[in-house]
Amino acid sequence: MTVIALANLGTHDLKGENGEYIKPGTVAGLLDQPARWKEYALPILVPFLKAVETQTHKSPTLVLFITRQEEASKQFREKDTEPLGRLIKRWLEPGGRNEYQGLASKVVLAPPASREPHNHDLMLEWIEEVLPGCIRRAIGLPAINPADPPRLHISITAGTPAMNIALLFKAFGLGIGRVEKVWHVDERTQKAVTLDIGHVLAGEPLRRTFRAHLKRRDYEAAGELARYVAPKWVQQTVWALAGIRRSDFDRVLKQLPEKQAWGQALRPWVQLLCDGRRELDGAKGRKLRLTEGVRAVHAYQIAEMQLQFNRKDYPEALTALYRLQESLVRIAFEKVTGLPGAVSESDSQRAKWASRLKAFLHDRGFQAKFKLQPTRRVQGRVLQMVEPEHEVSRWLARLYNKNLGKRDLAALRNKSRVAHGFCAVTEIDIKNAGWSGGPREIVQKATAVTEAILGQLTMPPYEKIHQSILGALV
Repeated sequence: MTVIALANLGTHDLKGENGEYIKPGTVAGLLDQPARWKEYALPILVPFLKAVETQTHKSPTLVLFITRQEEASKQFREKDTEPLGRLIKRWLEPGGRNEYQGLASKVVLAPPASREPHNHDLMLEWIEEVLPGCIRRAIGLPAINPADPPRLHISITAGTPAMNIALLFKAFGLGIGRVEKVWHVDERTQKAVTLDIGHVLAGEPLRRTFRAHLKRRDYEAAGELARYVAPKWVQQTVWALAGIRRSDFDRVLKQLPEKQAWGQALRPWVQLLCDGRRELDGAKGRKLRLTEGVRAVHAYQIAEMQLQFNRKDYPEALTALYRLQESLVRIAFEKVTGLPGAVSESDSQRAKWASRLKAFLHDRGFQAKFKLQPTRRVQGRVLQMVEPEHEVSRWLARLYNKNLGKRDLAALRNKSRVAHGFCAVTEIDIKNAGWSGGPREIVQKATAVTEAILGQLTMPPYEKIHQSILGALV
């Protein structure tokens, strides 16, 4: 767990030995005068850092937000805090001021704000631009681990009101860490106190970000924010939805409370998904039973494909399409041949299955020129050979379009990051693969083929659940 302290610097952050405030833009010369360092004090940062250490039992990494108005007049440049930031970094790091050693494990200076620090819009833009990079530098990693986000402590004492509002809103709203406390240092007593106003001020940006995560079905990110904007049951519901999106149906079902309304609302759908998955995974040596659970799993696969297309993550969308195709090939093969689409791994069972399929083909006047084995590829080829006008056969002919060579949808997926290669996939590639209507046409055709095999589907109740969640936001 990384603890990060975030603070703006201002004109009251440095005091002289007589208690006077020192203009932060005039201290550059002190960097090389360690004999004079004891003449100065940090009346805001020191209480803040000590309070964070007391709270977390760790020396935090300190991120300082500073200003450098190069085009401003001398009067304003003397208030720029970049020189003070460099001085504080020197004091807190090894070899600095002895009495300040250990207050921070590391000091990160943000890229300076070069524009009007009293302008709210400009400060919001600046913080949004620099904050994620500062957090990555603070944790020393190229990306933030959502399973173990850094714990953020924010001081809204020094700096302009615009800088503090921007820091507060963006720390909550950008999803770059978990805000643990918001602090204010009383300059008179030099004591740091926590502020509940932080949640109030950040409420609407936080709710807006939560809604955006929910719309994208990015439930893990939404779950991190739910504790700030909604009752506990909403957070539990969102985490359950995250488990469903990971296809972890059984675990979600076990964790659903039987006596709470939100658990009762999710249980019928999750139960269907569990039943369907068990049927799809467990039916070996027999034909699938086309239960409501099996239909629910296929509807879930279509919804997942649609979501990935909406996100423009085309490799993941094509992977969802591939899974759907594999399942429908099995069901269609079983209907046409009467043989099970899956058998045990024993050689005798596989040989028996191949012998039965060979007899079936012989009765239909066909002779396979390929090895008969219980794979989806073989089953698809058999289906196209025996029933070329079958809905699934014609769909496979478009997915594996021989006229396109290595440019069909299957080839696009296989050359992407989810399979054997590193090629990018764009919407233009998809249209060039014989789907002029793009992702929308693919989803419509996949849905039509699935319903032709399984009957009308009931799509996952995401929107209904979302409406219930959004109605509970505080």
